[in-house]
Amino acid sequence: MNCRSFLRCARYERLARPAAILAVMHVPASRVALVGRESDIAAVSRRLMEPGRLVTITGCGGIGKTTLTLEVARRLESTFTDGVWLADLSTVRTTDALAPVVGQAIGMRDSVDTVADQALEEFLRDRHLLLVLDNCEHVIDDCADLADLLLDAAPGLHVLTTSREPLRITGEEVHALSPLPTDSAADLFLRRVRRIRPSLPPADENVFVAKDICRQLDGIPLAIELAATAASSMSLTDIAVRVEAGFDAVLPKGRSRPERHQTMRAALEWGHNLLSPEEQVVFRRLGVLVGTWTMAAAQYVCDEPDTEQLVAGLVEKSLLVVDEIDGEALYRMLVPVREFAYAQLAASGGVDRSRIRHCEFFVRQAELAEPALYGPDQRVWMQRLERDLANFGAAVRTANGHGDWASTLRLVGGLWWYLWLRGYFRAGLLWLEPALVVRDVPPGARMAGLRAASMLRGALGHSEEARNYANEMRELAGQSGDDAELSRAETLLGIEALRSGDVGAARPLFETALESARRADHPMMIGHATVNLGSVEQSESKQALFEEALAHFEANGDAWGTAYAANHLANTLADAEFALAMGVRAVRLLADLGDRFYLIFAVEDLARILLRMQRGLPATHLFGWAGKVRRDTGALLSPGSREAFDNTVAELRQLLGDSAYDSACAAGASMPIDRLLAEAQTTPAPTAPTALTRREREIAQLLATGLTNREIAEKLTISVGTVGIHVEHILRKLDVRSRHQVADWADKNR
Repeated sequence: MNCRSFLRCARYERLARPAAILAVMHVPASRVALVGRESDIAAVSRRLMEPGRLVTITGCGGIGKTTLTLEVARRLESTFTDGVWLADLSTVRTTDALAPVVGQAIGMRDSVDTVADQALEEFLRDRHLLLVLDNCEHVIDDCADLADLLLDAAPGLHVLTTSREPLRITGEEVHALSPLPTDSAADLFLRRVRRIRPSLPPADENVFVAKDICRQLDGIPLAIELAATAASSMSLTDIAVRVEAGFDAVLPKGRSRPERHQTMRAALEWGHNLLSPEEQVVFRRLGVLVGTWTMAAAQYVCDEPDTEQLVAGLVEKSLLVVDEIDGEALYRMLVPVREFAYAQLAASGGVDRSRIRHCEFFVRQAELAEPALYGPDQRVWMQRLERDLANFGAAVRTANGHGDWASTLRLVGGLWWYLWLRGYFRAGLLWLEPALVVRDVPPGARMAGLRAASMLRGALGHSEEARNYANEMRELAGQSGDDAELSRAETLLGIEALRSGDVGAARPLFETALESARRADHPMMIGHATVNLGSVEQSESKQALFEEALAHFEANGDAWGTAYAANHLANTLADAEFALAMGVRAVRLLADLGDRFYLIFAVEDLARILLRMQRGLPATHLFGWAGKVRRDTGALLSPGSREAFDNTVAELRQLLGDSAYDSACAAGASMPIDRLLAEAQTTPAPTAPTALTRREREIAQLLATGLTNREIAEKLTISVGTVGIHVEHILRKLDVRSRHQVADWADKNR
């Protein structure tokens, strides 16, 4: 029987155009409220009415594609004259079965087992309806061919499909469904729990635990709903503990769901079985990567020639998520997907190989980062290392688990500066110190570990351990002739001497550190040694060394070093306004880099400058903020800085009074740093013109000769930034607006 005669059969004669009111019969009624998807519903509905007339909702198993699709269909019932019709393709296994299932779904009366594509074309040609094709991924090519054919034949047809990958045909709009945000996910979880336990109170504690559960489940609605069913026999805290142990640990079966959605594992297995063998290999090897990662990491870990192409396929099939951040593609797996991939890797016996390659890659990343952390790309590398922190932790666990102590020392040694700046003292030592017990490692790896250990122990106030590590590092550096490491060791020892208040011991250490740094031509250590030496010099030499270091750091593009020198310089300046500007610059640079340790000292120093200016309230706000960061990071006051700290507190209390001081400290702790800096810089307008300082008069005279800021900086051997601050102050003090007016003033006041 051909298609036309088939359509003329009495039992296949075309239905009369169904009224829109009947459309509800072809989409299941909703039994639960859809949570957190209003923007998705609006976007899909809008795109469905565009010229292409085809929208595919993609996402991993359990993300809620079908639920969203049905809600869109229900809301659009009145839009389509011939209704909204659902074809569930989950049971379709062969090409021949696709058309009959769709035919039955759109109202063609069934008397035979097959319906030809041409019959569907004829049936739909002049109809205005929405056809929903649910669960297309396992017959994706056939669905693509059919949708392409029908959309060409029927101008009134609109098609909404769900699939783990796009159909990839002309006119298709793809809506990738993301996990629920934490607040919406927690709302969904608590709504489902209250259906089981109506008496559950809306306490903040329950909301907090619900958010924790949802974060563990990465906002995947199916996992959240399955976890909620466990509330019939568990407390929310018990559910949270079980979920943390593994996404399937607490997820019971849902009897009313399709078999592939009975558990999260079943949902993921459904998608996994649709992958090619090559895709399955790459998918499971990617399970060792944590958080976000780059294509370079994927290629090294997977060690397959077509990794890039296979990763792209996994993205299309919704097993990987890709985000573009600052022009770089970053990949990740949702937590349940990653756990499933890792389980598949373990079952294949490939865990050790993949974890070792993962470790090798991130050891190299740490070593690449180390010199970049004191150059012009410092901020970019800080962000990269922060992004990769979870992978560094996984790499350390692999190295320590295999007794590869050298890799641990190299990795943490490469991250020493990052860990210190970010305030990750205890985490770094937890990674590092098991490897330091072992002596039989290459000297270079040992020195890298000692460098990190001395810095991190010193930051926690453990001076004796810090000195021991630095002394051993100095001995090894001397034996190997490594002047850069020798400079670091001498610097670390000098810092510990200063912390103990022994300036006499610190001076020769800083002097030899500078000599070693210059022999090594190491830009970071030259600048640091210069600042440190300045900190133990007399006032005039002190300021000159700080200005020299500031110019050096600026020339090398080292933002942290610039802040370090600017902070020290601010503390020596007699001109309070200039000191304030320099101190604010230091704090802003440190905050912009995400520094969490030295920033404490720079903020406290800025507070002392404000105290000199009798501005007790903003000074106390800053002191309160620094105290909170100190508590958060565990950074302790050394004996050498305790006296200065206590004196500042005493002066602020005397200026404000005890009650006002305590209130201001508490307020400052909760204020953002940008607001604190703005408050610090908001000074009353002077009531009378302020005289220029000696340095400002000198710069004003040079401005009169037509020199640029850079030329003035070179002539005076100070930084360009310092000149810029001086020029701003000159303009303000003279109440003029241009450099030409400054030149006029200089000519009259020679």
